[in-house]
Amino acid sequence: MQPQFDVLIVDDDAAIRETLRALFEDDGYFVREAADGLTALHFLHTVNRPQVVITDYQMPRMDGFGLIGYVALDEDLRTRNRFICLTANAHRISQQFGTTLRNLHVPVINKPFDIEDVINAVDAAAAQLTCPREQFPKHHWREPLPQNQAFSSPHGQ
Repeated sequence: MQPQFDVLIVDDDAAIRETLRALFEDDGYFVREAADGLTALHFLHTVNRPQVVITDYQMPRMDGFGLIGYVALDEDLRTRNRFICLTANAHRISQQFGTTLRNLHVPVINKPFDIEDVINAVDAAAAQLTCPREQFPKHHWREPLPQNQAFSSPHGQ
C-alpha cells in the first residue's frame, strides 16, 4: 500500500539527504530533497500531498527557523504537513524558535542522530497526518525536547 504522504528532506549536507532518501525510499515513500528552506517552500507550495518535512536548523538562504516560522503563519501548510527539526546545535535554538517548535509540536533530533530516532519521529508524524489532531490521543503527539534541554539560548534570542 502506498503511503498517504511524501517525505521532504531539507538539509544543506548532501550526505545526510542521500542517507535519509535511501532509507525512506526503501520503505516505499516518495522522497524529495531540498538544500535550503527556500527550495523546501517551493515544494510545500507546489505539492498537494501531505509531507513529513525533516529539516535542518542551520542552512544557507533560508534556515529551519525561517522555514518553520513561515509555515507557522500559513494555515494550509501548517495543517497539511508535519515537521521534524534536526540540529547539531540545540543549545543555540532561540527562545522564539523554541516556542514555535512547541506550538507546532515539532520534535528536535540532535545530530549526530540515531536513525531509529528519525524513523520513530516520521512514524509519529505519519500518525498525525492520517488521524486529525483532535481525534489523536495527546500523549501520541510529537513532543519537542524539554525546555531546559533544547530551548535555552546564551543570547536570549
